[in-house]
This record gives sequence, C-alpha cells and structure tokens, in this order.
Amino acid sequence: MNTAQSSLPALAAAFYPTQGRGTGVAWMLGTGRFGGIAGSFLVAELARPHFSFAGIFATIAVAGLVACVALLVKQIARPHVMHAATGAEKESFGH
Repeated sequence: MNTAQSSLPALAAAFYPTQGRGTGVAWMLGTGRFGGIAGSFLVAELARPHFSFAGIFATIAVAGLVACVALLVKQIARPHVMHAATGAEKESFGH
C-alpha cells in the first residue's frame, strides 16, 4: 500500500486541473496517510482476538479492492485520450 500511495501523486497531478492541483494532491496524500494509520490499528485489533493470518489479509485486501474499483471508475468516467497536438496545444503532465 505504501508503494501504491507513493505513485498516486502522478495520477492525481494528471487528474486535477492546474488551478487545484496542489490542493488535490495534498488532500489525496493526507487521506492516504490517514488510511495507513487506520490500517495499522485495524490489524492490531484483528490480531487481538486471534484472527488467523488468512482472515487478517482477507480483511485488509478489501482496501485494495476498493482502490482498484475506484481507479476503474475513474478510467471509465474520464478516459485519458491522447490527441496528436503540436506546439502549445500539447498538455504537459510533468508539472
């Protein structure tokens, strides 16, 4: 999950318009960090009543599935289409 979270700023930078990009990326990172902390507490609470490792991993996998569905919905709602543009018409995703 930490690897996925570290690669999401590139997705968020391409998704948000230039005027709100900084705010959008910051909110995405803050929400991700909250999820990382909450995930640690969830694993601790599941281990306390002696859940099996399979049960803990199955429970934690739900977050990955939700993220997968969210990315698929994002792709369907706003597919990224590359147009052959020249000069100033090209949109830069580097900034």
